[in-house]
Amino acid sequence: MTVSREVVATMYPRMSFGAFWEHQVRWARTVRLCRPASYVGLLFTHGLPWAILGAIVSGTARGAGAFLGAYLVLRLVLGWMVGVWGLGDETARRKLWLTPLRDAVHFAVWVGSFFSSRIVWGGSEFRLRKSGEMVALAAGNEK
Repeated sequence: MTVSREVVATMYPRMSFGAFWEHQVRWARTVRLCRPASYVGLLFTHGLPWAILGAIVSGTARGAGAFLGAYLVLRLVLGWMVGVWGLGDETARRKLWLTPLRDAVHFAVWVGSFFSSRIVWGGSEFRLRKSGEMVALAAGNEK
């Protein structure tokens, strides 16, 4: 098996947080509807909420510090290894400290994707069917 030696770079345009949120949730809802079992399984890949849960149920400041500290160290090391060392990404090097915020937003998007099958695409509203098909919603028609 051969792995490409080329790095694929993606640049997102500047957008408001609302537009960013809408874009991320649209993708998440599409993936959820196309691969529902896999999407639910993503719960186990979100380290931050598990670390927070562990910190809460530990019942002690020391236990909470251990869970949150372990998450932070492991996540930052992983981000460094993949983004900086593996890909040589200068942005990853400069903004590694944002990783926990990224993880929190990503988990919120994951949770948010379960609350609706409506998306906005190109200024129009659609409903995603379980098959992943987009059905245009006429003004006032929410079925």
